[in-house]
Amino acid sequence: MRKYIVLAIYIASSMVSSFAQVGNQQMLKCVYHEEAINRVDQPDKITQDEFALCISGNRSAFYSRNARLYSETKDSLERLGMAPMEMLGTLQSIPKGKSIEVYKNQPEIGKYICYDEVAQCFRFEDTLPRIEWQIQDESKNILGYACQKAIGKLYNRVWTVWFTMDIPVSEGPWLFAGLPGLILEANDADNIFHFTAIELGKDDALSVEPTTKKRQMFS
Repeated sequence: MRKYIVLAIYIASSMVSSFAQVGNQQMLKCVYHEEAINRVDQPDKITQDEFALCISGNRSAFYSRNARLYSETKDSLERLGMAPMEMLGTLQSIPKGKSIEVYKNQPEIGKYICYDEVAQCFRFEDTLPRIEWQIQDESKNILGYACQKAIGKLYNRVWTVWFTMDIPVSEGPWLFAGLPGLILEANDADNIFHFTAIELGKDDALSVEPTTKKRQMFS
């Protein structure tokens, strides 16, 4: 019995160690399914998207996988010289996604860069918000990881999140951070936004570097 306990401890410690090496050479990727109500007067109209959170050391990139695929496909078709109407037909099969990207601790620690075409701000930089988390006693399992509940307020909205200390990186979707583990689920008190992790792993082909697209700069 003892050897099985020792083996379990070894596997758990190896898993934590492997994720702790993210800052060296490995890129940690967490994919979230997002459900959101875009208009409060239409609570039954829920949009869905998939966001990727890529983490390397103390830097991260958060963006819609659908929006990036749509943009990259459109750029490729334009380079091939495809006719506009033919291009439109091809792109209709790809969800547009939300045109928002967040790069934490960039261009320096404590700052973030945000691209937001929907708000017509295009590109701006700001200081990362400090969230006063209240860790709760409740726990649950997400993607096989033991998660603990925490409550905090961000921009006058109360959020409930679930984080796992099995992955000791202080990160999460959007602007969430500051907990002793990766946030795998987050939703606000009004149930307007809900992020749930659906995929977790490493992908060294990804990057946390901000996009090179030319956009207007706001500070």
